[in-house]
Amino acid sequence: MNEVCVKCGCYLDDKGHCHECTGNLIEMIGRSEMQNKKYDPVDKPVHYNTGGIEAIDAIMAATNDLSEGYLQGNILKYVLRYRNKNKIEDLKKARWYLNKLIENYERK
Repeated sequence: MNEVCVKCGCYLDDKGHCHECTGNLIEMIGRSEMQNKKYDPVDKPVHYNTGGIEAIDAIMAATNDLSEGYLQGNILKYVLRYRNKNKIEDLKKARWYLNKLIENYERK
């Protein structure tokens, strides 16, 4: 589903809600900044990129040898909850973390 919000142009979630317009991200980041970015809850969630640093990059740098465990934990979290929470969106998030784990493993 790639529908966008008519107010801000950000991607809507699977239920048709715009988290930027209904949440506090506009206040936190600013409307002009939000309009320059498109919300993608799987690949580029705006709320994980405050200050120009993606949270995953900071976590991977901080956890060093433990980073694979962090990735595995997130894969399991999204696979175990997908039926009861965000359905296909959570499966896509699990896939995103699995791809990150594969990339991490291939670098070794």
